[in-house]
Amino acid sequence: MIEPLIRKPFSMLLFNDRITLELVSLDKTNQLWDIINEDRKKRSSIWPGLNTVDDLSEYIKDVIKANPAQEVVYCISTEKNKCIGTIHLHTLNYADHKLEIGYWIAQKHEGFGFVHDSIKLVENEVKDLGFHRIEIKCLDQNRRSIHVAERAGYVLEGIGADDCVRDGIFQSTYHFAKILDKNKTQNQLLNL
Repeated sequence: MIEPLIRKPFSMLLFNDRITLELVSLDKTNQLWDIINEDRKKRSSIWPGLNTVDDLSEYIKDVIKANPAQEVVYCISTEKNKCIGTIHLHTLNYADHKLEIGYWIAQKHEGFGFVHDSIKLVENEVKDLGFHRIEIKCLDQNRRSIHVAERAGYVLEGIGADDCVRDGIFQSTYHFAKILDKNKTQNQLLNL
């Protein structure tokens, strides 16, 4: 029988030789707001609902109230740039050992593998914490995000047809997932 996970804190810092993931904090607010605003000049639909630096500050205050919480946000940084994007862990389900991740990176930093590296760091972290399944949901028109999920080894499990409204139109969502410990799943299936 699989017991619910014990809620352990997420690491404050995750890194490899190219990037650093640091839990978001209030002192990152202005830095993050600057990169969001710069990116909005090219893509107006990013970070919907956050219209001012104060909105972002309130969001960060909400996210950092507890660790672990229902949402965990890491800032993605490179050696040259302080913050180039974020990776979000949300819909944390400790009973079912699963969570969902989302990601955003400023357009000028796309195509260099930074999100892929971030996903791998997060996978190692959540596997160590006992999570078994990670889900990624991407809008059907976000080809880059879909490519990131596929490149990271996530399996397309289905498409939610017209399941959300973005920019005033219905859009479909690709549903991807990855099992972190396939041996565990195979052993459980054999014991059914």
